[in-house]
Amino acid sequence: GARRAGQARGAMRRALARLPALARLAIVQLVSFPVRTSVAVATLGGAFALLVGVDVAVDSYRSAVAAWARTAFAADLTVRVARAVSSPSSTRFSQTTIARIRALDGVATLAAERDLDVPFRDGRVTVFASEGRPSPNAAADLAANETRIGRAVASRFALGLGDSFALETPSGTVTLVVGDIASDSANGTGRIELKASTFARLYHDATFDRLDIDARPNANIVALRTRVSRALAPLAVDVATTSELRSRAEGTFAGAFSLAHALALAALAIAVAGIALSLAALVLERSDEIALLRYVGMTAGGIQWMVLYQAGSIAILGTLVGFAAGLPASLIIGAIERRAFGADVVLALPLGELAQATAAILLAALLAGTYPARIAAKMKAVARNAPA
Repeated sequence: GARRAGQARGAMRRALARLPALARLAIVQLVSFPVRTSVAVATLGGAFALLVGVDVAVDSYRSAVAAWARTAFAADLTVRVARAVSSPSSTRFSQTTIARIRALDGVATLAAERDLDVPFRDGRVTVFASEGRPSPNAAADLAANETRIGRAVASRFALGLGDSFALETPSGTVTLVVGDIASDSANGTGRIELKASTFARLYHDATFDRLDIDARPNANIVALRTRVSRALAPLAVDVATTSELRSRAEGTFAGAFSLAHALALAALAIAVAGIALSLAALVLERSDEIALLRYVGMTAGGIQWMVLYQAGSIAILGTLVGFAAGLPASLIIGAIERRAFGADVVLALPLGELAQATAAILLAALLAGTYPARIAAKMKAVARNAPA
């Protein structure tokens, strides 16, 4: 241990020896005031750690949302009932209506879905059913007493494959077995998926509130959209294309992403302002030493560069501390996201954004050090002209 410590000190001394004299002098002054320097570095490091954690978490979750949107909105057209899910069955899609849409010119395949918000244990979940969707996205491969649950439900209620649970329905309390666990990124409450026939039997309702339509090759999507809308009139529906729905889904999260990023930047701005205050205090406390440096021949420009070296040193140390603390913080945020939303979040490190942020912090720190540097230069000029 002692040998390694000695080697580390030797390597540090060699690294410092390669620095310009002003940089070495700046570092010596910072080390002479460890408390003030540590506070500045810790403040900047904490703010940068927040920025790193937010950037990594936001970039990772944005990728997860985009991946979910590509899977959830894979059809050419999606038709939704433009009313709440609690609306009467006459305002949803019956089997007769679905058959009429399937028969339209240009329709290749059609999948129907239904979801219902229900109480479950000490919270609420969404009961979901579909038909016409190929496995593994649909519940067609599940037995009558089996269900596919989302990861949010599995996490919130400690359910695993093969576990059974009770669900209150209009047909009474039924016992279901977990046959599969899947991602449900866009559903914060979590989802319990049933076979369409099981849903109709338990909830006495065989209607659906969403249709996913795949068009035939070379079909005109705009014309097909118009035909679908006319065929469903006077039912109030929203007929949207894949690109529109994906944009809506990603836009839903964009505001939260922007707010989190703005808060991190605000904390960073406060930390950079703290660098200016710390350097100004350091200059005031060491005015006698600065006067002595000026007396032995250091120019006002040299004094200013020394203070700017100190600002840059604090910025570099702060970003290193921020990286070291921010990456574990992003892992914690990612774990919270997975538990809260059941999302398949794979952490992504936005190196380009973080490199830009690091460069911006260094530049901001140098700008923040400009004012204390000017104060130091003026002090030296006064000290030089003062009577002996």
